[in-house]
Parts: sequence; structure tokens; C-alpha cells
Amino acid sequence: MYTYLQTQWQLLADKYNADTDLVLDLWQQLATAYSHPARHYHNLHHLGYMLQQLYPHQQQLSDFDTVAFAVYFHDVVYSVTRSDNEAQSAEVATMNLRKLGMPEAKIAACTHLILATQHHAAGAPDADANYLIDSDLAILGEEWALYEKYTRQIRKEYSLYPDMVYKPGRR
Repeated sequence: MYTYLQTQWQLLADKYNADTDLVLDLWQQLATAYSHPARHYHNLHHLGYMLQQLYPHQQQLSDFDTVAFAVYFHDVVYSVTRSDNEAQSAEVATMNLRKLGMPEAKIAACTHLILATQHHAAGAPDADANYLIDSDLAILGEEWALYEKYTRQIRKEYSLYPDMVYKPGRR
């Protein structure tokens, strides 16, 4: 999964910046964040899964590049004790996409998409946000074995919370 995601990142980022060192450095930052030992679900595999959900729908998206960047950055900041992960992730995305030289309008759209993942509300006003949210939550509709694995991974991420706090929070 690592190599696949790195390759997809490089193909995407190279459209906006030819500085190979910068593109690789940004990838390393992403890979490090998503590879943190406390991440049992919100990790590189999750990003790969989301991209695989989105690729068949590229033609339905108004801006696939921006949606793909949102995938890479949407959980870059992730702590189970915080409620502002998406806002922090959007800030990291803004900073790094500016380094890549991405146009400000696309950066704003990416930020909007990342923030849309906070509440996963159905019927977002734009199709790209709906596709992103669907890809983020697609695991909920998978076959039982994959869904069960997801529930175990999420429970590990939230292991610091006792069941009496965790279960109502997950509902």
C-alpha cells in the first residue's frame, strides 16, 4: 500500500510542482503521520481504500485532483482526544498545498472537503464532498469480515476510553 500511495501522491503533486525533493518531503510527512503506532484504522491503508473507492468515479467528480488531495490530508492530524482534527488537518493541507503552488481556489475547495468529513452529513451541497464522504464511510457497507476488522481497529484507536464512554460516542 505504501508504494501505491507514494506513486499516486507523486503523480498528483507533480502536476503542481516539479520539485521532486519537495514532493517527496511532503509525502514523507504524510506517510509518517498516517503510520503513527496509535493509528490502527486511520492509516495509510485507509487512504488507499478511499482512493480505490473514488477512482471508478473520477468522471463524476468536478475536480478529482482536489478530492484526491483531500483524501491524503483529511486525517493527517488525528487524535482520539481532540474534536478539531479536521480543522487541524485542513490547516496542514493549506500550508502544504501552498508549498506545492496549488491555486488558492483549489486549496479553499480542498479545505472545504476536509471539513466536510467532520460530520459526514448526507447531502452536502456539492457532489465532490458527497463522494469524499462516501469513500470515507464506505467501510460501513462492506462485507461482514471487513466491517468487523474495521470495528476492531477503531476500538483499538479509542482504547483509552472505557466501553461506557466509547459505545455511546460511536453511536
